[in-house]
Amino acid sequence: MAHRIIAGCDFFVMPSRFEPCGLTQMYGMRYGTLPVVHATGGLDDSVENFDEAGLLGTGFKFRHLTAGALYDTIGWATHTYYHNERAIGALARRAMSKRFTWGKAAGSYEELYRRAIGLRSGRTEFDGSTIDWLGPTTFRLPGGLICALNAGTKPVP
Repeated sequence: MAHRIIAGCDFFVMPSRFEPCGLTQMYGMRYGTLPVVHATGGLDDSVENFDEAGLLGTGFKFRHLTAGALYDTIGWATHTYYHNERAIGALARRAMSKRFTWGKAAGSYEELYRRAIGLRSGRTEFDGSTIDWLGPTTFRLPGGLICALNAGTKPVP
């Protein structure tokens, strides 16, 4: 029943004080229901704020947890709904195209573990890219991911 309600809405408002994950906004986006969320935790990670110039985004976010910020963001969303049908259609299509599956995350973890195993064996280069050492146990992988070795790991000079 909850999925039917979410699927039947134009917007889903989630003014959470904190949200470690947030699945409801993901369900809503899958159905084309646009989220209006407080930019915190998983809500901030999974919802792309509407960019009016490029017609990009997957919902509407507000940064400050105040009644005024919530009111203004709902106003922005409803104004867009009534006065920019093209933008709402673009947002809904982008939201429905988002995939929150384990496939991508699992691949990223596999790559991280593969590189960590290489580091333990003393390698400093992976796929032609050099590791950027930030300290004796902290490094940046190609692509910008910053990692720290635990105390039991032998640092590579």
